[in-house]
Amino acid sequence: QMLASASHDLNAKIWDTATGKCLHTLSGHQNWLWSIAWSKCDRTLVTGSQGQMVKFWDVSTGRCLQTLQGYVGSIWSLVWSKDGKTLYSGSGDHSLRQWQVATGECLSNIRGSRESVWAIAPSPDGETFASGGVSKTVWIWDMSTGQPCHTLSGHQGSIWRTYWSPDGQTLASVSNDSTIRLWSTTTGQCLKIIQESDRWITSLTWCGDGQRLASSSLNRTIKIWHTQTGECLKTLVGHQDAAFGLAWSPNEKMLASASFDRTVKIWHPETGECLKTFVGNNNVFYCVAWSPNGKMLASGGSDKAVRIWDIETGNCLQTLLGHTNWVYSLAWSPDGNLVASGSGDRTIRLWNIKTNECFNVLIPERPYEGTNINGVKGLTLAQASALKVLGAYKT
Repeated sequence: QMLASASHDLNAKIWDTATGKCLHTLSGHQNWLWSIAWSKCDRTLVTGSQGQMVKFWDVSTGRCLQTLQGYVGSIWSLVWSKDGKTLYSGSGDHSLRQWQVATGECLSNIRGSRESVWAIAPSPDGETFASGGVSKTVWIWDMSTGQPCHTLSGHQGSIWRTYWSPDGQTLASVSNDSTIRLWSTTTGQCLKIIQESDRWITSLTWCGDGQRLASSSLNRTIKIWHTQTGECLKTLVGHQDAAFGLAWSPNEKMLASASFDRTVKIWHPETGECLKTFVGNNNVFYCVAWSPNGKMLASGGSDKAVRIWDIETGNCLQTLLGHTNWVYSLAWSPDGNLVASGSGDRTIRLWNIKTNECFNVLIPERPYEGTNINGVKGLTLAQASALKVLGAYKT
């Protein structure tokens, strides 16, 4: 008599199948819901989301009975240092980590945020970092102390992307409140608000000339903005679904976009012309990243693979396999020899493009990892499954 559904709006719903009426909306997850299950008695519903959060719900009241929170979630953001020796990651466990590429050692871990870190961006001088996520707030961190320098408030929705201007004086942020905000990085003041549309903004990238921003939204378009006036200079039309990844080419003459319509497109930002379209094997694309020389493009998405494309020919040069979940973030090393990929499987993989090999897998530690509660009696199947996901129970 009842049906449960889960959605990317972070909510689950319980429906009356006879009337079609929504009986309860279950809110509280901070990431997309990927799993849902009824208890055998039909009195309890279990939902699971990225970020390794599991919630138990009372079906009759819609009340959350219990929340089990794991430590490490999806790796949403990756940024390489200018010298290529350090990699920065933002993940669903509220952490911003600094990794030593040569050894795979985690050098530092900033856990001051109370949210999944969806967006990270280092300042041009490398001394500070911007992050954003579920809490609608942009944080600017001092990397030497791990303490926040500024807290930028004003967005009415979750922060999806942050991006520094080339001179480091301005920070741009986009949110699912359909706005782009430009902030002064010295005072923390909001300098400008650009109303993109009435749809969720999904991605942002700042051109190296400092004068243009590109954004994408759920309305399937990509827009080029003048940062000083807020004027929309060009609207790029061609995707059949939302684009979630954007990247300017190193020479700033092309723009790449990754879309849920199963294509990657290369655009001429001045004319709005689509120059090339790359098609995957029925997989959704989520992120793209240009090689430093501008001759190759890396893409990632739902098929768990990293693909390397030849820009001139449009051919897929390499398919890098190893992840067991979506690839959400990509970053090239400054010398163009390595690619880092972050995934919903909570790992970061480092790939050697010349040999086509993964030479290191970075796995952030979890407090529950290694806590073996085998032999504990009285656990229901749902509880045992949840604890297994959290790393505390092994079969």
